[in-house]
Amino acid sequence: MLSVSPNYLSALFHKKTGTMFVKHLTRIRMLKAKELLIGSNMQIKQVAEAVGYYSTRHFTKLFTEAFGSSPSFYRKPQVM
Repeated sequence: MLSVSPNYLSALFHKKTGTMFVKHLTRIRMLKAKELLIGSNMQIKQVAEAVGYYSTRHFTKLFTEAFGSSPSFYRKPQVM
C-alpha cells in the first residue's frame, strides 16, 4: 500500500524513536496487559490473548521481563 518494505519502515521507526518497532509494540502490549490484570477479572490466558499472545508461557516471560514480576503478582492483594 505504501510501496515500502516492512524492514524499511522498521529502520525508519528506529531512526526516529531510538527504539525498535517490535520492542515498542511489546511495551504497549505489556502496559495494556498490566491494566487488564489490575482492572478486570480476566484470566491471565484471556489477558494474553487480548493483547495478541496465544502462548501464555511466552506472554508470562515477556511480562516478567517488562515489569520484574509475573502476571499473577498483579492478581494478589499487595501487602504494604
